Amino acid sequence: MIAFLFDFLGDCPDTTSVKIDFIEFTDEFKGQIKEYKDAVATAELIEKETRHLTASFNKDTLFFENKKQDELILKFDYGIETKIKNADFELVLSDNNFHIDDIIPLTDKIEITDKIENENVLLVKTFFKDTISGLDALKVLISENTQNEDTCRIKINNLHPNDCSCVTRVITMTFF
Repeated sequence: MIAFLFDFLGDCPDTTSVKIDFIEFTDEFKGQIKEYKDAVATAELIEKETRHLTASFNKDTLFFENKKQDELILKFDYGIETKIKNADFELVLSDNNFHIDDIIPLTDKIEITDKIENENVLLVKTFFKDTISGLDALKVLISENTQNEDTCRIKINNLHPNDCSCVTRVITMTFF
């Protein structure tokens, strides 16, 4: 039996055929090769600390005392061995007394490709034009629908990077 270790250079999990036409052994090998057979090599993603995607807010609670609108910053961070091109996620508000007015990129490296609103949930689809850092973020504007509440909590649900991102761990901040 022979084992090979390869470094995969592609972007997505893949398979390839491996064929050995000729092999020469040392004198210690006493066996004979009767038949050469093709093998299949499969690229598999393994867990590493550097294969993560994190989304977090600069604060977990918004205060609407004497004001109609507040904002927070949503930052993304991901490991050096990831290949993130886009990510979909949901922003969820603690109750229906509040509304997400807008979500605005604070850098030209992040593009919002779609926003779908459903009650107190906003589905956001993003495209990362370049490698982003903690300085690249989104501003989320939230308004109060009624004067009944003074505080609003927000969380991120269902953060999904693109299929070929090499992300093995997704980390989001949950506050309620």
